[in-house]
Amino acid sequence: MPVNYFIDAESPILSYSGSGWRPVLSTDIDYAPHYNNGTGMYTNTTGDSLEINFFGTGISLYGSKLSDHGQFNATLDGTTTTASTYSADAKWATRFYNSPNLNRGLHTLVITDAPKLQNRTFLSVDYLTVQDSAPPFPAKQPSLFVDDTDESIFTYLPSRSSWESMPDTLSLGGTLSRTQSQIGAVEIRFVGSSIALYGRVGQSNAQYWCSIDGGVNISYNSFANEMASQQTLYMANNLTGGGAEHVLRVWNDPTVSNGHVWLEIDYAQVWGNTG
Repeated sequence: MPVNYFIDAESPILSYSGSGWRPVLSTDIDYAPHYNNGTGMYTNTTGDSLEINFFGTGISLYGSKLSDHGQFNATLDGTTTTASTYSADAKWATRFYNSPNLNRGLHTLVITDAPKLQNRTFLSVDYLTVQDSAPPFPAKQPSLFVDDTDESIFTYLPSRSSWESMPDTLSLGGTLSRTQSQIGAVEIRFVGSSIALYGRVGQSNAQYWCSIDGGVNISYNSFANEMASQQTLYMANNLTGGGAEHVLRVWNDPTVSNGHVWLEIDYAQVWGNTG
Protein backbone atom coordinates (compact mmCIF):
# COMPACT_ATOMS: atom_id res chain seq x y z
CA MET A 1 0.00 0.00 0.00
CA PRO A 2 1.52 3.40 -0.98
CA VAL A 3 2.35 5.92 1.73
CA ASN A 4 1.49 9.62 1.34
CA TYR A 5 3.64 12.15 3.19
CA PHE A 6 1.98 15.51 3.86
CA ILE A 7 4.10 18.70 3.79
CA ASP A 8 2.56 22.09 4.59
CA ALA A 9 3.70 25.19 2.68
CA GLU A 10 5.64 26.68 5.63
CA SER A 11 7.65 23.51 6.29
CA PRO A 12 11.39 24.13 6.75
CA ILE A 13 12.20 21.22 4.43
CA LEU A 14 10.94 23.35 1.51
CA SER A 15 13.39 25.84 0.01
CA TYR A 16 11.96 29.15 -1.26
CA SER A 17 14.08 31.40 -3.50
CA GLY A 18 13.33 34.95 -4.63
CA SER A 19 12.17 38.19 -3.09
CA GLY A 20 8.42 37.96 -3.64
CA TRP A 21 7.30 35.06 -1.43
CA ARG A 22 4.85 36.01 1.33
CA PRO A 23 2.94 33.94 3.90
CA VAL A 24 -0.84 33.74 3.92
CA LEU A 25 -1.59 35.53 7.20
CA SER A 26 -4.00 34.03 9.72
CA THR A 27 -5.59 37.48 10.05
CA ASP A 28 -6.56 37.55 6.37
CA ILE A 29 -10.16 36.37 6.65
CA ASP A 30 -10.62 36.31 2.86
CA TYR A 31 -7.87 33.77 2.28
CA ALA A 32 -6.61 32.00 5.43
CA PRO A 33 -9.80 29.93 6.04
CA HIS A 34 -9.34 28.33 2.62
CA TYR A 35 -5.82 27.05 3.39
CA ASN A 36 -4.86 23.93 5.27
CA ASN A 37 -3.80 24.87 8.80
CA GLY A 38 -4.64 28.48 7.85
CA THR A 39 -1.19 28.83 6.26
CA GLY A 40 0.21 29.06 2.76
CA MET A 41 2.82 30.84 0.64
CA TYR A 42 2.31 33.02 -2.43
CA THR A 43 4.27 35.21 -4.84
CA ASN A 44 3.66 37.40 -7.87
CA THR A 45 7.33 37.78 -8.80
CA THR A 46 8.60 36.17 -11.99
CA GLY A 47 11.42 33.74 -11.28
CA ASP A 48 10.55 33.07 -7.63
CA SER A 49 10.85 29.35 -6.98
CA LEU A 50 10.13 26.54 -4.54
CA GLU A 51 12.40 23.49 -4.38
CA ILE A 52 12.03 20.14 -2.64
CA ASN A 53 14.28 17.10 -2.64
CA PHE A 54 12.34 13.94 -1.88
CA PHE A 55 12.55 10.16 -1.93
CA GLY A 56 9.55 8.43 -3.40
CA THR A 57 7.56 7.50 -6.47
CA GLY A 58 5.55 10.69 -7.01
CA ILE A 59 4.71 14.18 -5.80
CA SER A 60 1.65 16.47 -5.96
CA LEU A 61 1.22 20.18 -5.19
CA TYR A 62 -1.97 21.84 -4.00
CA GLY A 63 -2.93 25.49 -3.83
CA SER A 64 -5.25 28.18 -5.13
CA LYS A 65 -6.48 28.64 -8.67
CA LEU A 66 -7.73 32.23 -9.08
CA SER A 67 -8.32 34.81 -11.79
CA ASP A 68 -5.07 36.68 -11.01
CA HIS A 69 -2.95 33.51 -11.11
CA GLY A 70 -0.95 32.45 -14.14
CA GLN A 71 1.64 30.12 -15.57
CA PHE A 72 4.41 28.29 -13.73
CA ASN A 73 7.21 25.96 -14.70
CA ALA A 74 7.70 22.59 -13.00
CA THR A 75 11.19 21.15 -13.34
CA LEU A 76 11.37 17.54 -12.19
CA ASP A 77 14.83 15.97 -12.28
CA GLY A 78 15.89 18.47 -14.94
CA THR A 79 12.85 18.14 -17.23
CA THR A 80 10.60 21.23 -17.40
CA THR A 81 6.89 21.41 -18.12
CA THR A 82 4.59 24.46 -18.04
CA ALA A 83 1.11 24.68 -16.54
CA SER A 84 -1.21 27.30 -15.07
CA THR A 85 -3.08 28.05 -11.84
CA TYR A 86 -5.48 30.45 -13.57
CA SER A 87 -9.20 29.94 -12.99
CA ALA A 88 -12.07 32.34 -13.63
CA ASP A 89 -13.78 30.86 -10.55
CA ALA A 90 -11.96 30.56 -7.25
CA LYS A 91 -10.71 27.04 -6.51
CA TRP A 92 -9.02 26.36 -3.18
CA ALA A 93 -6.76 23.52 -2.03
CA THR A 94 -6.85 22.10 -5.52
CA ARG A 95 -4.14 19.99 -7.10
CA PHE A 96 -2.23 22.03 -9.67
CA TYR A 97 0.74 19.73 -10.27
CA ASN A 98 0.95 15.95 -10.30
CA SER A 99 4.14 14.17 -11.30
CA PRO A 100 4.21 11.10 -13.51
CA ASN A 101 4.98 7.77 -11.84
CA LEU A 102 8.65 7.81 -10.86
CA ASN A 103 11.24 5.18 -10.16
CA ARG A 104 11.53 4.79 -6.40
CA GLY A 105 14.46 6.95 -5.39
CA LEU A 106 15.72 10.50 -4.85
CA HIS A 107 14.17 13.27 -6.93
CA THR A 108 14.19 17.08 -7.12
CA LEU A 109 11.22 19.27 -8.01
CA VAL A 110 11.48 23.02 -8.64
CA ILE A 111 8.32 25.12 -9.14
CA THR A 112 8.95 28.57 -10.68
CA ASP A 113 6.53 31.45 -11.17
CA ALA A 114 6.50 32.20 -14.93
CA PRO A 115 3.53 34.43 -15.82
CA LYS A 116 2.86 35.42 -19.44
CA LEU A 117 0.10 37.99 -18.86
CA GLN A 118 0.50 41.12 -16.73
CA ASN A 119 -2.74 40.63 -14.78
CA ARG A 120 -2.09 36.92 -14.09
CA THR A 121 1.12 36.88 -12.06
CA PHE A 122 0.35 35.05 -8.81
CA LEU A 123 1.34 31.56 -7.69
CA SER A 124 -0.02 30.19 -4.39
CA VAL A 125 1.06 27.02 -2.56
CA ASP A 126 -1.00 25.36 0.17
CA TYR A 127 0.66 21.96 0.69
CA LEU A 128 2.43 19.05 -1.00
CA THR A 129 2.13 15.29 -0.82
CA VAL A 130 4.95 12.87 -1.56
CA GLN A 131 4.02 9.34 -2.58
CA ASP A 132 6.13 6.29 -1.85
CA SER A 133 5.56 2.59 -2.37
CA ALA A 134 4.93 0.32 0.61
CA PRO A 135 7.92 -0.81 2.66
CA PRO A 136 9.15 -4.24 1.53
CA PHE A 137 8.40 -5.98 4.82
CA PRO A 138 5.24 -6.63 6.87
CA ALA A 139 4.09 -3.81 9.13
CA LYS A 140 1.69 -4.03 12.04
CA GLN A 141 0.18 -0.65 11.28
CA PRO A 142 0.44 1.89 8.44
CA SER A 143 1.62 4.66 10.78
CA LEU A 144 2.23 5.37 14.44
CA PHE A 145 1.85 8.79 16.04
CA VAL A 146 4.17 9.55 18.97
CA ASP A 147 3.52 12.71 20.99
CA ASP A 148 6.33 14.82 22.41
CA THR A 149 5.31 13.77 25.95
CA ASP A 150 6.20 10.09 25.31
CA GLU A 151 9.61 9.90 26.95
CA SER A 152 9.95 6.22 26.10
CA ILE A 153 10.57 7.45 22.55
CA PHE A 154 11.73 11.08 23.02
CA THR A 155 14.90 11.68 25.04
CA TYR A 156 15.47 15.38 25.79
CA LEU A 157 19.06 16.60 26.20
CA PRO A 158 21.00 17.68 28.13
CA SER A 159 18.00 17.08 30.44
CA ARG A 160 14.22 17.39 30.37
CA SER A 161 14.52 20.50 32.55
CA SER A 162 16.25 22.34 29.69
CA TRP A 163 13.05 21.95 27.65
CA GLU A 164 9.73 23.67 28.32
CA SER A 165 6.42 21.86 27.94
CA MET A 166 3.88 24.42 26.86
CA PRO A 167 0.24 24.42 25.75
CA ASP A 168 -0.60 24.91 22.08
CA THR A 169 -4.14 24.15 21.02
CA LEU A 170 -3.05 23.62 17.40
CA SER A 171 -0.46 20.97 18.29
CA LEU A 172 -1.11 17.25 18.67
CA GLY A 173 -2.29 16.56 22.21
CA GLY A 174 -2.50 20.29 22.89
CA THR A 175 1.18 20.61 23.87
CA LEU A 176 4.66 20.97 22.43
CA SER A 177 8.18 20.84 23.87
CA ARG A 178 10.62 23.65 23.18
CA THR A 179 14.14 24.78 24.06
CA GLN A 180 16.25 27.88 23.51
CA SER A 181 19.37 26.24 24.91
CA GLN A 182 22.44 26.25 22.67
CA ILE A 183 23.02 22.62 23.68
CA GLY A 184 19.35 21.60 23.54
CA ALA A 185 18.74 18.39 21.61
CA VAL A 186 16.27 15.54 21.32
CA GLU A 187 16.78 11.92 20.32
CA ILE A 188 13.89 9.88 18.91
CA ARG A 189 14.31 6.09 18.93
CA PHE A 190 11.95 4.14 16.71
CA VAL A 191 11.46 0.96 14.70
CA GLY A 192 10.18 1.48 11.16
CA SER A 193 11.01 2.31 7.57
CA SER A 194 10.11 6.03 7.59
CA ILE A 195 9.74 8.94 10.00
CA ALA A 196 8.47 12.50 9.90
CA LEU A 197 8.99 14.98 12.73
CA TYR A 198 6.57 17.85 13.26
CA GLY A 199 6.79 21.07 15.22
CA ARG A 200 6.07 24.78 15.25
CA VAL A 201 7.70 27.52 13.17
CA GLY A 202 7.57 31.27 13.76
CA GLN A 203 9.42 34.58 14.01
CA SER A 204 11.42 33.61 17.12
CA ASN A 205 12.35 30.14 15.89
CA ALA A 206 15.87 29.00 15.17
CA GLN A 207 18.05 27.08 12.80
CA TYR A 208 18.41 23.42 13.75
CA TRP A 209 20.27 20.30 12.64
CA CYS A 210 19.15 16.72 12.05
CA SER A 211 21.01 13.44 11.74
CA ILE A 212 19.68 9.90 11.51
CA ASP A 213 21.65 6.88 12.68
CA GLY A 214 24.78 9.00 12.99
CA GLY A 215 24.74 9.95 9.31
CA VAL A 216 25.09 13.29 7.54
CA ASN A 217 24.15 16.42 9.53
CA ILE A 218 21.45 18.40 7.68
CA SER A 219 20.58 22.01 8.57
CA TYR A 220 17.09 23.52 8.42
CA ASN A 221 15.59 26.79 9.64
CA SER A 222 12.33 26.98 11.59
CA PHE A 223 12.08 30.78 11.28
CA ALA A 224 8.87 31.86 9.54
CA ASN A 225 7.08 35.19 9.20
CA GLU A 226 3.81 33.57 10.27
CA MET A 227 3.59 31.19 13.25
CA ALA A 228 2.35 27.75 12.18
CA SER A 229 1.93 24.49 14.09
CA GLN A 230 2.26 20.87 12.91
CA GLN A 231 4.89 21.73 10.29
CA THR A 232 7.19 19.03 8.89
CA LEU A 233 10.62 19.66 10.45
CA TYR A 234 12.27 16.52 9.07
CA MET A 235 11.39 13.53 6.91
CA ALA A 236 13.30 10.34 6.11
CA ASN A 237 12.23 7.16 4.37
CA ASN A 238 13.82 4.15 2.71
CA LEU A 239 15.31 3.17 6.09
CA THR A 240 16.33 -0.38 6.95
CA GLY A 241 13.21 -2.21 8.11
CA GLY A 242 12.51 -5.62 9.51
CA GLY A 243 12.66 -4.61 13.16
CA ALA A 244 15.81 -2.44 13.01
CA GLU A 245 15.96 0.44 15.51
CA HIS A 246 16.81 3.92 14.27
CA VAL A 247 17.77 7.09 16.11
CA LEU A 248 16.87 10.57 14.86
CA ARG A 249 18.85 13.30 16.61
CA VAL A 250 17.74 16.95 16.33
CA TRP A 251 19.60 19.82 17.96
CA ASN A 252 19.09 23.55 18.32
CA ASP A 253 21.33 26.19 16.74
CA PRO A 254 19.97 29.49 18.09
CA THR A 255 21.08 32.98 17.04
CA VAL A 256 20.60 35.06 20.18
CA SER A 257 21.53 38.34 18.49
CA ASN A 258 18.42 38.37 16.30
CA GLY A 259 16.07 36.55 18.67
CA HIS A 260 15.83 33.35 16.60
CA VAL A 261 16.26 30.97 19.53
CA TRP A 262 13.46 28.40 19.82
CA LEU A 263 13.33 24.80 18.63
CA GLU A 264 9.74 23.56 19.11
CA ILE A 265 8.86 19.85 18.82
CA ASP A 266 5.31 18.50 18.57
CA TYR A 267 5.22 14.83 17.51
CA ALA A 268 6.69 12.15 15.28
CA GLN A 269 4.94 9.89 12.80
CA VAL A 270 6.49 6.50 12.02
CA TRP A 271 5.60 4.21 9.11
CA GLY A 272 6.41 0.51 8.72
CA ASN A 273 6.49 -0.09 12.46
CA THR A 274 6.93 -3.77 13.28
CA GLY A 275 7.28 -3.47 17.04
